[in-house]
Amino acid sequence: MESANHYLVIVQSLPKDRLPLHEILVENLKMHPTDALKKIHDLPGIVAVDLEQGTALKVARDFLSAGCRVTVASDETLPDLEHSPKLHHVRCHPDGFELVGLDGSKFAVLPWTSFAFLSVGMIPFSYNENPADRFTTASSPGPSSTTKRASSLPKARELWITTHHPDRCFRIEEQEMNYEYLGERKSSSATTNFELLVRDIVKFAPHIALSSSARAYLNHNSILEYSFDSAEEYRRWVRAQIAIVRDLMEHRKPNNETTDSDGDR
Repeated sequence: MESANHYLVIVQSLPKDRLPLHEILVENLKMHPTDALKKIHDLPGIVAVDLEQGTALKVARDFLSAGCRVTVASDETLPDLEHSPKLHHVRCHPDGFELVGLDGSKFAVLPWTSFAFLSVGMIPFSYNENPADRFTTASSPGPSSTTKRASSLPKARELWITTHHPDRCFRIEEQEMNYEYLGERKSSSATTNFELLVRDIVKFAPHIALSSSARAYLNHNSILEYSFDSAEEYRRWVRAQIAIVRDLMEHRKPNNETTDSDGDR
């Protein structure tokens, strides 16, 4: 028996003729025609989450037939970002990414070769709230070029990093990081220090896959291109990006390459 409510469908690219996509959404996902039009406007991105396997595969096949590039991922194979550790003190050195304890001593060094994916997003953030309460429901994950909904919360940048062998995820928040390793480069601005940290990671791990929001951030594009309405929206979007990166890497493997027992990174 197939598992229910554990699959998501992500569209990476769209055909010139989007009309067939509307029919797919209405017929397969029972969307209201107006909601289907809005969803198509929001693509590329996540088409749907919490789908049964059969439904997810049917939607993916139909989108592929319409000329889209599509990824289907099982929720169980993607990282649980809500319970991933948040780092407060790190050091970037040529020999690795140091995780630093409260006493200032390093307790682990991650090799740069293990770094797989990096994303940066701007999300609402309140320093006085319970971190678990930051996650709220969002319907259409992804940065948008349209005007964002007003928020009473201040915003801060959040960095997600994934590694492979073993698979791990780490979160870094702009205002809650010790940047002492920057030395003379360190400024009084957390915003400036955060960007230096991100650029150091990309410098020491040039192979790392960047999300579109990270590229927009590093290119100093409009903040709208890497802003999200909620932490939950950003978290869902990051998981979708991880699924896409894994899919791309799987397709790049040589045909004669054997698959490790660890599975995807």
